[in-house]
Amino acid sequence: MKNNERKNQLIKAASKRFSRLGYHKTTLEEVARDIRIGKATIYHYFKSKDELYQAVLEFELSEMIESIKNIFNNEEISISDRFLNYFNIKQNIFVENKTISNLMLRKLLNELTESEVAIIDKLFNDDIEIIKLLMNFLHRDKIEKYDEKIPFEIVHLSWIIAILKSKTLQKDFEKNFFNEARLKRIIETLIS
Repeated sequence: MKNNERKNQLIKAASKRFSRLGYHKTTLEEVARDIRIGKATIYHYFKSKDELYQAVLEFELSEMIESIKNIFNNEEISISDRFLNYFNIKQNIFVENKTISNLMLRKLLNELTESEVAIIDKLFNDDIEIIKLLMNFLHRDKIEKYDEKIPFEIVHLSWIIAILKSKTLQKDFEKNFFNEARLKRIIETLIS
């Protein structure tokens, strides 16, 4: 097996473990056992559990950015439905992926390490750039340019909604916060 293939295999195995058990309950022995290698082999690719964790975060967040790009490149659905899918993907990731959800909650509490801050900053910047590209496209024929803060606001709103929705019962959330119709109106206001 080539070095890059083995490294990717390690990252994917660790991703499953970190997502299911969290950072502290995941051991390198378990990750190694999952792909039938010795623990020492992990150290050939990663100096520590922390370094492997950083690689997992970078992998998962780059996968998320690719999913976001795919949503906005889907010309078969309306722009407002693309935004709904964008918000939904974050809600689903927040609920289904313990690694990312813990990272985002720790961001809110200002408990991130320096390297985690850099990874989150890259995620937010990439996400904002995607929204900027879309906004530029939507406003290409308009004389008046959109408010430059809107991409920043959309990205942050999407995470706030994902966090709120994950911590609230679904029916209470939709009753008290954002049901699909309300969210669609907010999106249409922001992108118009």
